[in-house]
Amino acid sequence: MSAGATPMHATVVVLVIDTSRGLALWGHVGDSRLYQWRAGRLNAMTRDDSLLQWVLDTGLVDAARMQTMPNRGVLLAALGSAEEAAPHVSERVELERADAFLLCSDGWWGALDPQTISTLLAQASSPGEWLDAMRDLTLERADPRQDNFSAIACWIGTNRGQSRAS
Repeated sequence: MSAGATPMHATVVVLVIDTSRGLALWGHVGDSRLYQWRAGRLNAMTRDDSLLQWVLDTGLVDAARMQTMPNRGVLLAALGSAEEAAPHVSERVELERADAFLLCSDGWWGALDPQTISTLLAQASSPGEWLDAMRDLTLERADPRQDNFSAIACWIGTNRGQSRAS
């Protein structure tokens, strides 16, 4: 690294699925997120390691004002930071046949609200189709200063049909 260069940091979210036992668990560091869609509802399964999340948790600012908060992208934990980052790891969770998961970076979730993610899931016939629809909106809405966006989708079972709701 050259003198004066800023060291690189990375965030990560990992999902482990044990299909033989019907269990899942996950871990994360930073502001990459895991969403689980179950029974018609999208839930954020991770909490960001960010200044913004800390401020929201303290109640000093509400979610409506978060877009205008200065330093909202500052991370409190990331891989490659000077202080060791301890990953957050979930308890094991039993899978249900119609569960869907979305693992994504801040560039992805920053452009898509949970309702949009749910609506696009309800309209998709495959994880790839769901990702394609979200990608198209992400490209359209993305912050031009965003350095990346990435996502992985995983559906449990194959019958999405009547089990989805927007």
